[in-house]
Amino acid sequence: MAEKSKEVSWQKLSYEEKLEFDEAQAVELSNVLSSAAVRALALSETKDLDYSKVMKMRWVLTRKNSGTAKARLVVLGFQQHNLTTVQTAAPTPSRTGRYALLAAAADKGFKLESGDVTSAFLQTMDSLEDEQLFVWAPSELAALFGAEPGEETVLKLTKAFYGLVHAPRKWHESVVEVLLQTCWKQTKVDRCLFCLYDDETQELIALVGIHVDDFLICGQPGHKKYEEAKQKLQAKFKFGKWCDTDFEFAGCHLRQKPDGIYVDQEDYVNKWLEEIPMTKQRSLQSKSALTSKEISQLRAVLGTLSWKASQTGPHHQAEVSLLLSSVPGATVHTANLANKLVREVRREASQQLWFPFWNLEWRSIATVVWADASQGNRPKKASTIGYVAGYAPRSILDGEEEHVALVSWRSTKAPRGSLGSNGSEVQAITVGEDAVFLLRAVWFELHGGQVARGRLEHDLAHNTTGGLMMDSRGVFDAMTRNLSSLHGLRSSRAGYELVIAVQQALKLRTHLRWVNGLAMLADGLTKAGNKKDLLNFFVNRQRWSIVHDESFTAGKKLHKVSLQKKLSENVECFLTALSAFAKQSDLPQLFDEAEAFNYADRAGAERIAFVAPDEWSKGLVRIKDLRNFKATDPDDLKQKDVPIDDLGKVDSYFGGQVFVWALGNHCAFDDFVDVNEAPTTPPKIDKAAVLRNDVFLDRRQQGWRMETWYLEPRDLTPRFEAVADCVDRVPDDPAKTRERGLPPIHANSASAEPSASDSGAKRATGPPGSVPTRGRTDGDPLWQSLEHTSSQSQGTENQKVSTVSAVRKPMKRPAAATQAPKKESGRGRGRAAGRGSADQRGRGGRGCKASRKGEDLTSSPRVLVRPAARVPAAKRGRGRGSR
Repeated sequence: MAEKSKEVSWQKLSYEEKLEFDEAQAVELSNVLSSAAVRALALSETKDLDYSKVMKMRWVLTRKNSGTAKARLVVLGFQQHNLTTVQTAAPTPSRTGRYALLAAAADKGFKLESGDVTSAFLQTMDSLEDEQLFVWAPSELAALFGAEPGEETVLKLTKAFYGLVHAPRKWHESVVEVLLQTCWKQTKVDRCLFCLYDDETQELIALVGIHVDDFLICGQPGHKKYEEAKQKLQAKFKFGKWCDTDFEFAGCHLRQKPDGIYVDQEDYVNKWLEEIPMTKQRSLQSKSALTSKEISQLRAVLGTLSWKASQTGPHHQAEVSLLLSSVPGATVHTANLANKLVREVRREASQQLWFPFWNLEWRSIATVVWADASQGNRPKKASTIGYVAGYAPRSILDGEEEHVALVSWRSTKAPRGSLGSNGSEVQAITVGEDAVFLLRAVWFELHGGQVARGRLEHDLAHNTTGGLMMDSRGVFDAMTRNLSSLHGLRSSRAGYELVIAVQQALKLRTHLRWVNGLAMLADGLTKAGNKKDLLNFFVNRQRWSIVHDESFTAGKKLHKVSLQKKLSENVECFLTALSAFAKQSDLPQLFDEAEAFNYADRAGAERIAFVAPDEWSKGLVRIKDLRNFKATDPDDLKQKDVPIDDLGKVDSYFGGQVFVWALGNHCAFDDFVDVNEAPTTPPKIDKAAVLRNDVFLDRRQQGWRMETWYLEPRDLTPRFEAVADCVDRVPDDPAKTRERGLPPIHANSASAEPSASDSGAKRATGPPGSVPTRGRTDGDPLWQSLEHTSSQSQGTENQKVSTVSAVRKPMKRPAAATQAPKKESGRGRGRAAGRGSADQRGRGGRGCKASRKGEDLTSSPRVLVRPAARVPAAKRGRGRGSR
């Protein structure tokens, strides 16, 4: 893995590279001399010199990001005699302060610029003469002071030099001194942020952030005071480069466009982020512990990922945090997870943060924070807390969808263990409330607010707006409704934390909101893999809304409702397309309600069942009785909404009892039984089968029949296949048949023609027992085969009368054999009819799933099935399948 600013060994350089670094050393020596950072000793100083306090110097050779050579002369600061007595702390800007600066600059439309100071430590203002710091000069520096080659020379440091432990502190103090002299105001919240205000209006006109020797400057273009302050700063320090609108700052790429400021780390990711080298065989040993070298590589990868996640990738923060927790007991599985995350980050290297140009008055911007927790998802059952915070127009708290500028986020281990999820949620909410306070204070101070003790909370409450979002219903109720001791929480620690958080929120007038899990933006910072919300947030150009749901409907339930709605829409769309296709192809439209009633009446059905999308979402099927009620009877008597699981005992809803068998993959019932022979407990109906079918229930003497058209929505190609020979049917009462306008069923029913009353019907399917004629092709050998099969099945009234299914595509097997088939066992043929006796199973025993050799009906995308009614054993004739 590549290393940043890796030191180059002089001995390993080629001749051309040495010449390149000679030039870099010459530039460094020139800067040392021009800054007067060292001087020669006076004769009196050499007499009293304590050589044990003289520090050594060395050259550090590296290459810049551009690849050019860089040479730096440094002091070995650990040899400094006053090492423990000097102030060494030097601040750098926080991520929150830097991104608050960018958010304010984007809102006001300030021009963004950046400057890099050359040899910054050598340009410090304070003198180090009194500290008595001496160094042994290297031969290149000693030669500039007149020393002979090989002669040892001692020099005295007069300014901060690279390598001294307090050099960064001296540089920071020098920068602060210069900025304060040019009317900049240092903020209390971040010692590296400075503001410039108009003398008359006290409006914010410029901002500066300093990161060691890099300056991030933005201001109102053309403003006299800002331009003068910038010129004085450029005159005081020597800048190596000065860029605007598009530049690198603190490892991030900043770009300014008319709609705001963008920050990304694409170059950083592509250059420094690499996977842990691991062979395929090693990667399969998931439970094996990592070696010391692999653990070192894992730490390096996670360090690089951590910088990316903490600066521009909040959706990766949780995974990085959880992986860091697992380093002590890391296995190959841990390394595989890290490599997987590396690949994911590299795929989306161009992901960026956006700070929008709102162009709003600063008091119209609100602070919004989402806080969440995950219970026991870390090693040793520790919990994870996280929050996401940013700025957005105040209308977001009224339910409007607005652009949000993210300025802070965090994913970390909960400070303490908790008994339950409420304890973890309280810790997250406490941290989130504190983030609300911080961001409001930063925004207030950047825009000229005076931070005074005793008045800060009052000023924030009256000049800023904040909102804290949570998805824990229990904690929200405890905060807003429960006035009991410690808000009614079982854990005293959690109770005290919540009491303090509520009191602080009330003082600041912070809006407390409950949101469902689908609207919790911080969910991705507490659980690995839950990045969907944050990814949607970025895809939607950082737009989000906060809607307070008075019904407190959970996110899972809302997700379920949305899926049910989508399913209903898909079903309705499919049925509409299928109906249009059926009309176009001259096919029966069984999904049309009027047509279904028409067919049910023609088929002599006693009841009809419909599965509508709105009823299906409730788990109901509407059953309507077609024969046992008068037309004037109310609908609530003639039709019942039957739960899908109770379809097997539908008669009980109409005053009777009957049992049916479960639906198979391609058949209405596994078998048809007599009421007297029915099992005591009916099987459940397959809901998936009911969903994709219209179901017709037909009472037949001592049995039941269900006619089902299976039309799976894979495509709309008209493919119907005949199933398992023909289906038996008990003849109707001729009188009732005439009343329905259907031809009577008799020995010649296979060739019977429909009556005149059917001539105007939309369907010409005919009654069960006749061959459908619509779409028929007289010259089609397949149709002729079907007619032949029907004519061979003629019999008396008490004998079985066979029907066939319409076929629009050649089948995988012949529709019927013209020669006498060989006798085979009951398991040989398709199972479409009743069982018969043990030695007379006409179609192979129980069930409708065909199991003939070489036959595959389970893969048929559309199958028309007409199972037969149960026939008393005394009246059963030998079926065609008995051989």
